Amino acid sequence: MTEGCDRLDWLDLSPAETRLYQRALALGRAFTASELAGTETGPDVRRSLLDKGFLSGDADGELVAVAPAAALHGMLQRRLAVVYDEAARLRRAESEVPRLAAELLTSTDGDIPVQAVEVITGRTAIGQRARALVDSCQRELLMLDAPPYAQAHPPAVAGSPGLRAAQARGVKIRRVFDRSALDFPGRGAAIAALTVGGMSARIAVEIPTKLLIADGRTALLPPTPDADARERALLIRDGVLGNVLVPLFELIWRTAVPLGAAPDAPAPADRELLSLLAGGVKDEAIARQLGVHVHTVRRRIARLSEQLGAATRFQAGVQAARRGWLVD
Repeated sequence: MTEGCDRLDWLDLSPAETRLYQRALALGRAFTASELAGTETGPDVRRSLLDKGFLSGDADGELVAVAPAAALHGMLQRRLAVVYDEAARLRRAESEVPRLAAELLTSTDGDIPVQAVEVITGRTAIGQRARALVDSCQRELLMLDAPPYAQAHPPAVAGSPGLRAAQARGVKIRRVFDRSALDFPGRGAAIAALTVGGMSARIAVEIPTKLLIADGRTALLPPTPDADARERALLIRDGVLGNVLVPLFELIWRTAVPLGAAPDAPAPADRELLSLLAGGVKDEAIARQLGVHVHTVRRRIARLSEQLGAATRFQAGVQAARRGWLVD
C-alpha cells in the first residue's frame, strides 16, 4: 500500500478490498476471480468493490477495474450526497426550533415541563446566563460565535476569563467562528491564546445562529434567526438539544476550517494567513487581522499558493489543511 493511498481513509476500503483493486488495476484488463489466486477474492469482497464503484461487471463472472479517477470521483460524490442530505435535514430542523419552543412554553399535557424552555430578555440577563453556563460546565462547551455583539467594539474574545477558568478545570471547548467575527483587530491573536490552552477553534463561511451548549444538557440561543441575539434568547433544557441543536453544531463543526497549525507547518504568520484564507475571510479583513497592507497579503497568498501547487484561494486552504498545517 502506498503512502498516498494510506491517506484515503474516507474511502472506507478494507485491506482486502484495497489489495484486490490494486491487483485488478495491475492486470489492466477484464479478469475472473480465479485469475487472482493467492489474494483475498471472496464474493463478499468483489461485491463490495462493485457496490463502491471500484469494479464493474459480475461478482461471480468477469470483472474489470474502474479507472481510479472515475472510482474516486464517484465515491466522493456519493459521500457528499449523504452530507448534503444530512445538512438539508438539519437546516429544516433548525427552522422548527422557534415553533418547538413556543409549543413547549404553552404545553399543558404534563409530558414536557414548561421550565424546559425559558425566554430571557435584556443584554444584562442574557450575559449573566451565558456566564453561568460557562462557569457551571463540567465536561464540554460547544459554541457558535457570530455578530452582532452587545458592544460596538467587543473584546478580542468575549468571556475569555470564564473560558480560561473552564479550560483550567478540564472542560473541553469547541468553538466555531463566523468569518465576519474575525474582522475585529486582534481577535485572531486572542483566539490563538485560547487554543494554546486547549480550545479547539474553527472558521465557517456563515453561521446560521449564535449557540452555546453546556455539557449537552443546556443551550442558549436566539429565539428566531431574525431576532436580535443581544435582546432576547432561549434557554433550553430538553430533547431539542439532542435531536436538533447538537447535530446542527456537529454539522457546522465538520464543514468548518480548523484554526491553528501543526508543529511542522510554515512560519506562524503564514499559518495564520492560511487559516483565515481557508475560512473564506476576505483579503481586506486578513490585512486588518494581521496588521499589514492588503497588497502584502495578496503577495503572500500568491507565494503560498505556488508553494502548495494551488490554482485558487480555496485550493490553497484545502491543500494546507490536507498537509496538516491547519489543525485543532
